[in-house]
Amino acid sequence: MTEILSLRWDWIDKKLGIAKLPDSKTGPKLIYLPEPTMRLLERLKLRGTKEHPLSPLVLPGNRARTHFQGLFHPWQRIRAIARLEDLRIHDLRHVYASTAVSGGDSLYIVGRILGHKQSATTERYPMALLPFPKH
Repeated sequence: MTEILSLRWDWIDKKLGIAKLPDSKTGPKLIYLPEPTMRLLERLKLRGTKEHPLSPLVLPGNRARTHFQGLFHPWQRIRAIARLEDLRIHDLRHVYASTAVSGGDSLYIVGRILGHKQSATTERYPMALLPFPKH
């Protein structure tokens, strides 16, 4: 998650729709950004923030040269509204992997998108969707 929180504007290639991370847990990495994400990023860049209108960071923090730190409280509210109090942000990776594989994507492709160097890492992911609460 720190990879996204520390994302810099100059790492984003608008023409290709990718973010080129110079370093991650597995080394340099490309993150593919779908069109809706690119539109959202463009709106963020145009707007900026009052504290950091020209920040090199996509999600700047309250202090100069720091990234956004306050994800905990919004995530708590999102989980409560969705009635998924036990859901961790990392669980969303597992849901994505399960959905992609059950939709016909190969473990290799899913692993590459998740940034796994070894296919064995992707194979360890549980491939069953998380149960959703009954309303």
